[in-house]
Amino acid sequence: MRRRDYLAGLSSGAAASAAGCSGLSVGGPGEASGGPPRLSVDGNWLVDPDGRRVVLRGVNVVDPWWGTTYEDVRGKDYWETLRLATDAEAGWHASVVRVPVEPRTVRTLGLDTLLADYLDRAVEVTRERGAYLIVDYHAVERYDTADVDRRLRRFWKRVADRYADQTHVLFELFNEPTEPSGNGLESWRTWRETAQPWVDLIRDRAPETPIIVGSPQWTSMTRFAPEAPFRGENLLYAAHVFPSWERDTWEVNFGDPALEVPVFVTEWGYANADGERYEPHMMGTTDGWGRPFREWLSTHPNVGWCAWTFDSHWTPNMFDHDWDLLGGDDYMGRFIKEWLRDGRDEHPVDGDATPTAAEGAPAKPTGLLVEGETPTRIDLTWNEADGVAQYRVAVGERVEKLSGTATKASIRELTPGETYRFAVVAVGSDGATSDPATITASPPKPTEPAATIPRAVVAPEVDGAADDVWSDVPSHAVDRTVVSTDVETDMVASWRALWDERALYVLVDVTDDDAWTDSARSWNDDSVEVYLDPDNSREDEYDGENDRQLIVPRGWGRILSGSNSAGDTEAIEFAQTETDEGYRVELAVPWDALGVDPTLDHLMSMDVHVIEDHDGGKRDEKKAWSATADTAWQNPQTFAIVRLGE
Repeated sequence: MRRRDYLAGLSSGAAASAAGCSGLSVGGPGEASGGPPRLSVDGNWLVDPDGRRVVLRGVNVVDPWWGTTYEDVRGKDYWETLRLATDAEAGWHASVVRVPVEPRTVRTLGLDTLLADYLDRAVEVTRERGAYLIVDYHAVERYDTADVDRRLRRFWKRVADRYADQTHVLFELFNEPTEPSGNGLESWRTWRETAQPWVDLIRDRAPETPIIVGSPQWTSMTRFAPEAPFRGENLLYAAHVFPSWERDTWEVNFGDPALEVPVFVTEWGYANADGERYEPHMMGTTDGWGRPFREWLSTHPNVGWCAWTFDSHWTPNMFDHDWDLLGGDDYMGRFIKEWLRDGRDEHPVDGDATPTAAEGAPAKPTGLLVEGETPTRIDLTWNEADGVAQYRVAVGERVEKLSGTATKASIRELTPGETYRFAVVAVGSDGATSDPATITASPPKPTEPAATIPRAVVAPEVDGAADDVWSDVPSHAVDRTVVSTDVETDMVASWRALWDERALYVLVDVTDDDAWTDSARSWNDDSVEVYLDPDNSREDEYDGENDRQLIVPRGWGRILSGSNSAGDTEAIEFAQTETDEGYRVELAVPWDALGVDPTLDHLMSMDVHVIEDHDGGKRDEKKAWSATADTAWQNPQTFAIVRLGE
């Protein structure tokens, strides 16, 4: 599976790279570093030898072979790059630098040259700068092949032996194992079974060095680490978070596991720029993604991070070719520098800082109220509080997990009229939970349906011909004017509908002998609009899941989807034909496309609108079956409730 194909369906994270050669040597390996002290894992935190909690924040540089070989492309000496990232006088306060070593670099140089001329020097530079170093085996590939096993064992035998005594060095096992994946916890267990021997190999040679462990699907399965952890001590679990991960996915995938195990975001970043170098999963802005990411991560103070990439060429890049720092809303360079500066005193190794999270459980949430409701949804709100990593909202056996910055939750898929007890607890960064705040509420029962849609004995053929199956189906007048002008119109319209286990069928007849046709097509043209809220969620805005606005313009030969409508129209059958008195539209909308399992007495909401245009300018009239104003395109609460009947 290609990465971008996977990201289109799920959201994940990773980074781009390039290619690279050259050699520089430093002092011999194996010496006690004399630099930053050895870190170890205590619960879900890294700690120093005195037991003080440590959070590492820093940057990724590029592969050292590529970086030294292509200095003209990058515009800067590679070793100057490492020094700049840790230069407090220049305003950079990275406490950790991640050095990715690509498999092609190992193949090109050989391990002897890689270690002696590149990694030794990176170890020495970061030690001198008082920074930690993550040596990352930067593979992005399947993990279950004999070739990968051979390469990983060979690499880590040499690297672990050579740097075991370097107290400031951490190892990252495998940057982004891609596949096998796809079945959740079992995929994680398969990965663990394969990768545990590699972890054991490193641990045998480097008994105290912290090891960062990634996961399949481009290091996106961190959520399974607490349930099925690797065997061994001083293990952290990597996460790669890019804008393809929507905000509401961060907590369950990365924040929730950080309450139990140490999580390290070894790659994150964004850019909002044109060009082939910027992959879709990287596209984001400072205000739209970067600042919310920082705010969310502030609720998990034990989670360290390395931004990707401290470079002018590898993307998303923090500098231009002249090594001027990029910023504003479109680039992350200034934002990351600001974040590192603001957090420079939160690292206790170089001072007397106290732990960043308060001991003990957070206080019970206060101010819990029902803020809104629909027949299938209850909206809860509560007061903002400090020191909360996560809120959990329990309804029976269901548990919603929200970031500690949240102050509201919408609980959906409820049964109208049923009484529910909602419990909200606050969770601290160490996983301790507060007493629950509780409230009882009942979603309102919907009003009586405005229409009943009969079941089809025989499915109509979608050809616009009004088969005999439609002859006894009740007709509903589309006669509420929601847009009018001074132009007199003669439009009359009605709709009928049927259903079966496969689809919802809608037939709309329009009497209008004043057809307007023009090559300059417009959304103001004659058309039929069918609005559907198939699960009757009745939000005041489109839910992004299955609320639909389906538009069939007269004479266009195609069906369109409204600007707020969910999904595409590929699965929907339709026909539009001219009649003696006007035109007819017929639709078959599969329930599968709507995400609904139809049953007798199922309630849904819908509306039908018809537009008339005389001269190709503004619409002259718009009529609706249910709505009293032209707002159905943005507010599904204007739809009428209908019932699926016999």
